[in-house]
Amino acid sequence: MEDSSSPSTGPTNCDPPFDPIECPKVSIPLDEQSIAHTSFKKPRSDSRVFFIVTNKYFRKIDFSRKMVLWRADYRDIHRVDPHESNPLVFCIMLRISPSLFKSIRRKKPEAVSSGPTKASCFFRIRSYQCKSELDRDMWIILFLRLMREAWQAHFESTCIPEPAIYQYHIPLTKVNRHRKEQVRVLVLSTERVLLVQMRGNNTEMRTVKAAFDYRDLVLLQTSRTQPTLFSLKFQATRNIKSSFRFFVRTCEERRTICAEINRLYYTATKEWLNWEDVHEIPF
Repeated sequence: MEDSSSPSTGPTNCDPPFDPIECPKVSIPLDEQSIAHTSFKKPRSDSRVFFIVTNKYFRKIDFSRKMVLWRADYRDIHRVDPHESNPLVFCIMLRISPSLFKSIRRKKPEAVSSGPTKASCFFRIRSYQCKSELDRDMWIILFLRLMREAWQAHFESTCIPEPAIYQYHIPLTKVNRHRKEQVRVLVLSTERVLLVQMRGNNTEMRTVKAAFDYRDLVLLQTSRTQPTLFSLKFQATRNIKSSFRFFVRTCEERRTICAEINRLYYTATKEWLNWEDVHEIPF
């Protein structure tokens, strides 16, 4: 996420809005396409916040001063989910630095989240209330589409060559046989499984640490005692480790990534993957 103390350059039409409010006269760069603008009510508050959404950024606007307060790249967003109890609210989980995580946690511990390991990523949770449940669902769908398009463009330009197509990715923690924890991103294309090291705040690819065809995948294991742990075992390859243990943030994320791996394995081999649910996953 990036702060901005001055308006960007270039005009914007701000059409079509999801919520019929007056569009603040804030400039955006000429190479961006305006998608929507709206105001959201803050949960448990009467105040409202204003946003402009383009194909590249999600900007919070100071309506009275007509300026950008902050903007988020769609690769800064980890998840967008409906609120657990309020059907009008959706939550955006933004990647943040460890120092900002510690600062926010001291004041509002409910506004941040992290994974189950010391090497996990750190997130800030922002919640916004819509006028209706349908409006909330439309915003979630829009953000998910923009996030996918941003990550697809990034990975296909850096580590997924044609004719392969990006399918899914997830930040996670890899644990090696020495119990050392490393932040990685598991990237799935139509042809391969890639283990990627990112730079910065896990929004830009640095290097591919390992890559395997789905036909080389021989075993997927999930742990019954550790609901966020799973492992992948590949056919042994010279100079490349063939077994990997991963922790994700939640059991829901584990179910999603394992189901995607199983689906893509079946597409490549016309067989279902050997998937074991075990008590403990050995090193």
